[in-house]
Amino acid sequence: MEYLFLAIGAVLGGLCVWFLLRSREHLAFQKGRGEMEASVAALTERLQGKELQIADLRGLMEKADAETVDLRSQLKTESDRRSAAEEKNRRIPELESAVEARETRLRAQSDE
Repeated sequence: MEYLFLAIGAVLGGLCVWFLLRSREHLAFQKGRGEMEASVAALTERLQGKELQIADLRGLMEKADAETVDLRSQLKTESDRRSAAEEKNRRIPELESAVEARETRLRAQSDE
């Protein structure tokens, strides 16, 4: 009979310990879940901020690309203008010589 009470006591004690541990486990699980949800929310917010930052940077990059294309076009135009002006400047001595030759001929004709 003593063994029966001992066995019943052990079973009841085991059940009490199991219930206590189960409730502690449940509380720890809920606490961990809450912390995880808070971390997920914070990370989600950071991710959204980074996505906005990426979108802003892409916009700036597109603007810079467009400006680069425009500046290259302006540079090409100015380069063409400079080439034309240099070509004209190369002809200046030739034209001056031609003018001098004409003036000399005119003076020679007027002297006759």
